[in-house]
Amino acid sequence: MTEMLYKPEPAIDEHVDLYEVDKARVACSGEDPELFFPIGETTPTARQTISEAKAICMGCVVVEKCREYALQRPEDYGIWGGMTESERKAERRRRKSA
Repeated sequence: MTEMLYKPEPAIDEHVDLYEVDKARVACSGEDPELFFPIGETTPTARQTISEAKAICMGCVVVEKCREYALQRPEDYGIWGGMTESERKAERRRRKSA
């Protein structure tokens, strides 16, 4: 019998590739992609959709990696790592000024 070797997750850096992550481990796998790409952020429907997407993100084993991926790339749309478009923009500004 061949023994399976543990392959650690890659470190979070500018070379993080979410496509290398085991798709079976991500919480959003199998969810409707439209849930993570609401139109706007301020309508009651959009706020509800964002809350649902963030709840899925918070239960994910790679939420931090997903968030960092989106922050380090020009992911301008959708919910990534539990952050909205405006939250990512604010975080990028904060990091740039730090």
